[in-house]
Amino acid sequence: MAKNKKTTESFDAPVDLPVDVNEEASLAMVKPELIHFFLYDVKPLPSAQVVEVKVARAPGKPPELKVKHPSLLREGEQLFWTSPDARLELRFSPALAPFSNAVFQVPRGAKVYSGVANGKFGPKQVVRYKLLATTTDGILLDQTIEFTVLHPKVEGKPKAAPAKAKSYRRK
Repeated sequence: MAKNKKTTESFDAPVDLPVDVNEEASLAMVKPELIHFFLYDVKPLPSAQVVEVKVARAPGKPPELKVKHPSLLREGEQLFWTSPDARLELRFSPALAPFSNAVFQVPRGAKVYSGVANGKFGPKQVVRYKLLATTTDGILLDQTIEFTVLHPKVEGKPKAAPAKAKSYRRK
């Protein structure tokens, strides 16, 4: 029976996992380095700030969105959205999205995490996005949300302005 090596591409493991063609690998077949990786080299999850969306209903008035959103997101933090009252869709501008995705969909009662904000827009970025909420009775509500993302400042010397090109003309 031939064995093939299946690399562990879904994570950054330092070794290969031997896999038999007809059966799954047993724990005895796994290298100790790989077991150590799974037990001790686990990266901690980034802290998350909650964005809670509720639908306020009053007799004789149309439903209204009530959003509790943090105004500031710091380095290493992420957001998660949840709503007990409606299905959410969050739309960021693809060119200006601070996260790896520009669109997030949140089922009613679930949580969806944004991931850590990227720092491609400088140390301070004001972000706007559109929040769409669909209630259980089919009403579509929307609101524009704004918050600030703070990224770490670059330590050391500030970047110098690019030097002007030298001219090599004869005088």
